[in-house]
Amino acid sequence: MRATALVARHLAAEMTQTDARRAETILAPTVRATPIVPGGGRLWQGRSVIRISHGMAAQAALVFAETFADDPFYQWMTPEPQSRLAALNAYFAVKVADAMARGEAFASESGATVMLTERLGDGTVLEGAALGGAVLGDTATGGQAPTEEVPASLRALLPAIGQQHLDKIREVFATIDSTHPARPHDYVDVLAGSRAVRGGGEGSRLVSDWLTRADAGELAYLQSSNPRNLSFYRRLGFHDEADVIRLPHAAGSLTPMSRIARPAS
Repeated sequence: MRATALVARHLAAEMTQTDARRAETILAPTVRATPIVPGGGRLWQGRSVIRISHGMAAQAALVFAETFADDPFYQWMTPEPQSRLAALNAYFAVKVADAMARGEAFASESGATVMLTERLGDGTVLEGAALGGAVLGDTATGGQAPTEEVPASLRALLPAIGQQHLDKIREVFATIDSTHPARPHDYVDVLAGSRAVRGGGEGSRLVSDWLTRADAGELAYLQSSNPRNLSFYRRLGFHDEADVIRLPHAAGSLTPMSRIARPAS
């Protein structure tokens, strides 16, 4: 399916004409991604996983945006319904590109279910932690991080939400990042599926295959922003952590979940 015509029609009511023309320009036909191969000394032979390629990136960002437009946390991030889909599309376009650069952007074979992950606890700088002391009110910047210190994914939201709300989002992400386990862990950042395939098992197959790689490490970890998703992750072997993460600025709460690695015998 060509993404260009689909997106132009779907976002017409949500995006400005300029945004819609830009989306149509940057979207390319979906191409088959490169299959996952074992690498980095960590055995993984995925059956239902492909890497998101450059030709799939824009479509993947839209799948994320459509999915999380209904999520309580991302609704708080983008409070204006009229601009929410376009703002989330811009945000996830940057996140997809960043994950692709790390080799951590994955999709089902159909491309309709997508996931971004990260290997953490080994010195990696997280989205909120990248802001340094400015998140906590750096007096040298009047409590605001210089633009170049704000992650590009958050800067992409600025036209839709304004500086004041962006400052709140930075503090919330700093709180989220501070709750990660200290030990090395494989992190499920975001998982999304297009409406056409939800409930068909693609998400379970994608995460299950990814977990075979995580099982070569120590721990798989995630923070769920939607209570409706908890049973899905529990079926895949994740367990709720003891304490729910209460977020500042009325941003809601997250449920941290973990799964101890299960090395192949």
